[in-house]
Amino acid sequence: GEADIAGGLLPERVPEIQASKTMRIETIASLRNFYIGMNTWKAPFDDVRVRRALSYAIDWQSIVTNLLNGMGTTHTGFCGPSEYGYCADCYTYDYHYDPALCRQLLAEAGYPNGFKVTFSSPNGKYTKDLEISQAIVGFLQDVGLEVEIQAPAWTEYWSAYTNVQMEIFLLSYGGIYPDCGDRASGRLEKGAGGLYFNDPYSDQLFQQQRSTMDPEKRSAIWKDLNVFLNEQAPFISGFDGNFIFGFKSAVAIGPN
Repeated sequence: GEADIAGGLLPERVPEIQASKTMRIETIASLRNFYIGMNTWKAPFDDVRVRRALSYAIDWQSIVTNLLNGMGTTHTGFCGPSEYGYCADCYTYDYHYDPALCRQLLAEAGYPNGFKVTFSSPNGKYTKDLEISQAIVGFLQDVGLEVEIQAPAWTEYWSAYTNVQMEIFLLSYGGIYPDCGDRASGRLEKGAGGLYFNDPYSDQLFQQQRSTMDPEKRSAIWKDLNVFLNEQAPFISGFDGNFIFGFKSAVAIGPN
C-alpha cells in the first residue's frame, strides 16, 4: 500500500497481486529474448537439418506458463514482434512444438537415436534461468538426446561463451531499441556478436539495412534476412521476458 506503481516484479509475485482487491498487474513484452544457441561450427550443429529439427523440440509456452506465471511472450523470430523488421509471414519453416517431427527430422539427418551433448546454463544471472534450462534439457531428452547440463558461475559461463567453447546453451539478449538491427545483428553478424553463427550473405544484408533510412528498402532487406535466417535456424528463439508492473487498483493508465 505504500507505492502506487512498482516495477521490476518477479513472476512469482504475480498470483499474489492478482488475488488482491487493491492491486493489479500490468505487463508488456520487453526487448529481452531468451533463446537456445548452438555452435554451428561443430558437429552435429554444423548440419542445418539438426538445427531445424531441434527447433521443434521445445514447448516454450509450457515453460512460460509453468515457470514464469505466463509472464513471457513466445515467438520464433530473430527479433520480437514489436520491432521494426519482424516478419512473421516471411518464414519457410513454421517452428513450433512437435517432438514427433523433431525425431523424424533427426533421423533424416542421420541421428535416429539422438546424440550426446553438453548443455550450458547460466545460474542466477536471469530469473529462473537454471529451472528454464532444466526444463529445456527434459524436452531434449524426450526427443532422444543424451544431455549433460553444466551451470557454472557467470564469469566461467561468459568466458566459455566468448571463447566459443559451448555446444548448446541458454542465453538472453536484451535489445536497446526496437529494431531488428539490434537483436538480430548482435547475435548473428560477424564482428558484431555473431560468435556461433555468421554468414557472408546475411552479413551483407545486415550492412545493407544499415546503409539506408528508406523504410521500404529496409523492409525488403529484412524480408530477405528473415527468410534466410529462418532457413538456417542458427538459434532457437524462445520468448521475450515481460516487464511486470504492480499498480494500485485506483491508478489509471492513459488519458482520462
